[in-house]
Amino acid sequence: MGRLISKWTALALLAILAGCVTTSGVVVPSTNYYDKKVVDLNLEVFRVPADDRPTVIVLHGSGGVDMHHRDWAKMINGWGYNAVLFDSFMPRGVRDVNGRPFDVPFLQRALDAEMVAKWVTAQPWSNKKICALGFSHGGVTVLGIDMDGYVNREIGGEHSFQCGVNYYGMPMLDMFFSKATMPIQIHVGSNDGSNDINRNKDFARKFASNTELFIYPNAEHGFDRVATNIRVKGYAGVASGGSYVIKSDPVARNQSIERVKAFFDRNLN
Repeated sequence: MGRLISKWTALALLAILAGCVTTSGVVVPSTNYYDKKVVDLNLEVFRVPADDRPTVIVLHGSGGVDMHHRDWAKMINGWGYNAVLFDSFMPRGVRDVNGRPFDVPFLQRALDAEMVAKWVTAQPWSNKKICALGFSHGGVTVLGIDMDGYVNREIGGEHSFQCGVNYYGMPMLDMFFSKATMPIQIHVGSNDGSNDINRNKDFARKFASNTELFIYPNAEHGFDRVATNIRVKGYAGVASGGSYVIKSDPVARNQSIERVKAFFDRNLN
């Protein structure tokens, strides 16, 4: 286990030493589907030194953007991919959606992701191959990108993504759409107090040709985080007692990272 941790620490350091370019101040507009208000999404762009490379768009969880997501972006740089991170909450006057997941709906965030993806495809450093990586609320958003032509109807065209990774975001019942148009990888802990393992299994069975599901024994929500053990407010009817644990699990973290990298390498190269 120590060798695995050292390996990923070394990769993150390699990304820094390789001279990845981090840019902020980029603004992409997105429109609320529910009131047609235009909001500005502020992007953090983590570029690899080379041009004509794929990009991973990172979608934060219910607590908003934090260093966990930036560390993932830097690690993705170490794999040779650009990464773009943005906050869907603050531009709408929302700090977090803990216990209130529909304050900023998943499908709204799917539209945000598509607007950012369109910006990425227009950049000279992009080869137009894009995957989404989402955590918790952002993981559900990944599924929303592919939901039965929803993005297609809103923007009048196909979505821009080649694949998506969902970390411990529970598939909503209306996301059991008629077809899946991109490969999906799902990572969830067997002890996740903010999820339903059976619903993940049902989703993976329905879309078996497109979906990889990995369940990590005894792991909690947020198992890929580092040095974390906290309890937060959950969504009524899902989180037992109204709250759930976010807790690191180094073994599950490293196993999942290996699988995510292999998934991106298959679908972006």
